Amino acid sequence: MSNVNVLIVFYSRNGSTEALANSIREGAQSEGAEVRMCRVRELVSDEVMAKAAGWRENAQRMNAQYPAPSEADGQMQLCLAHLHASEM
Repeated sequence: MSNVNVLIVFYSRNGSTEALANSIREGAQSEGAEVRMCRVRELVSDEVMAKAAGWRENAQRMNAQYPAPSEADGQMQLCLAHLHASEM
């Protein structure tokens, strides 16, 4: 898998999806891919997050560890989707 770049964009509230994303990252890296992981940010208020034990703390930890997806990431995804559609 030389010269392959993988973007893993995920959302995780309690760490379960984060663990899955990390497993995907490990598999891709083991095959030689360059991997970038991004975590989508919450769309809810702190008041809502406070209603679920650990949500805010997990969000703070993961937001510190993983950058948010950028506009450039989104544009790349659109380009890849267009390329894939044109091959069908």
